[in-house]
Amino acid sequence: MASKTKALGTTTSDASLDELMETLDNLIVDLNTQWMLHRELFQVDSHVALFEKSGWHVWGTLYDALIESVFMCVSRLFDPAASCGKGSGKENLSFAQILQNFPQSSEQTQTQQKYERVRGLYDPALERWRNWKISHNSLKTLRGIEPLPDVSYAKLGALIDGVNELAKSLGIIIMKIIPAYKPVASYGLRIPNQQGVWALIKGLKAGTDRMVNKT
Repeated sequence: MASKTKALGTTTSDASLDELMETLDNLIVDLNTQWMLHRELFQVDSHVALFEKSGWHVWGTLYDALIESVFMCVSRLFDPAASCGKGSGKENLSFAQILQNFPQSSEQTQTQQKYERVRGLYDPALERWRNWKISHNSLKTLRGIEPLPDVSYAKLGALIDGVNELAKSLGIIIMKIIPAYKPVASYGLRIPNQQGVWALIKGLKAGTDRMVNKT
């Protein structure tokens, strides 16, 4: 009987294990970029007060779009390796996809356990946001019968930290299998300089102050 053990570095998809991980790395960098942007724009009390003075309907729309994008970026990382239902067999790039392509080893078992711990941080409240508002128009939610639960910044931040640590662990193991792969040392270090946020706030404050002085 032929062995069903995968060769090192091979996967069930068209891409190699290191190619899958490199693409996942890019997704996680994007998640961190959006999360840092949200923190610097909307999680600073003085900024929120300034936005309220300068057209909250505009900033509120940007707030909703950015936080929902963060929610979706996180949620997709915990998708199953393949979707079910219509067009079943469609593969997803997620932690589950990476893990199912790991060769059997003690490290694979330990990493699976770490994944389960991080997956446990994926708050049911966040999953409801995805299912009831972002992915679907839940009628009961739209009618106010089943309102969306709160998702605290603290819980969301802890989940993103867990995602970063899990991805880092996966990258280190993959480098042992495929030396050419270079794991990300820190997803935060690859985030673009956010000085533009502070320049925006400075200009917005100056414009608001001028408007106040004219009245």
